[in-house]
Amino acid sequence: MKISHTIFAIVLPLILVACATAYQPKGFSGGYSEIQLDPTTVRVTFEGNGYSNRSTVESYLIYRAAEVTIEFGFEWFIINEREGETVWHPKYGKGGVMSTAVIKMHHGQKPEGMLKSYDARLVIATMGPIIKR
Repeated sequence: MKISHTIFAIVLPLILVACATAYQPKGFSGGYSEIQLDPTTVRVTFEGNGYSNRSTVESYLIYRAAEVTIEFGFEWFIINEREGETVWHPKYGKGGVMSTAVIKMHHGQKPEGMLKSYDARLVIATMGPIIKR
């Protein structure tokens, strides 16, 4: 009986982690989406399901903002507005985490010391290996 409890204690967290939202376009189990507000401004959202933690959702949001910046032909971005919340998702059967950022994209080299600003290529190079697809 002790062995089965030990196995359960090891396997359950692995199952739950496997259920967390992967980095993907928004679908049934969550994911990213964006809306272009003007030529240099985009609202990026990442929605995690009930098994996703806030840290993962925030990381995926920043990563997607970097991808969008490069896709639009820019080099760096600054976060102008940020929203995050835990919401009840009927389709998941429990609360999920959602985070949104309005980013302003820029050309050229990112100025040193500017708060809430990110070099898009550096974000992708640094975070790419930890993104679960």
